[in-house]
Amino acid sequence: MQRDQEEVSKFFNYWMDQGWMKKVDIEALNGLFLSLIHFVIHRDDFKGSNFEAAKDLWIDALANYLIIEDDKAEEKKVKL
Repeated sequence: MQRDQEEVSKFFNYWMDQGWMKKVDIEALNGLFLSLIHFVIHRDDFKGSNFEAAKDLWIDALANYLIIEDDKAEEKKVKL
C-alpha cells in the first residue's frame, strides 16, 4: 500500500506543480483515489453496492481540488 501511495503521489504532485490542482494533503487525496481503485477491483465482492455512486463521489471530491478556468474565475482575478 505504501508503494501505491508513492506512485499516486507522483501523479497528483505533477498536477499541483503545473498549477492544475490546488495544493492539498496528498495523503488524504491518495487515500480517496486508492479507495476508489480498490472498490473498482473488488466491486463484485460488494453485493448490492452502487459503483456509480462511488464514482460520482470520487469525481465530486476531485473537482473540489482541481483548478478550473472559467468566466467566474476570470472575474475574481480581475477584482484582485
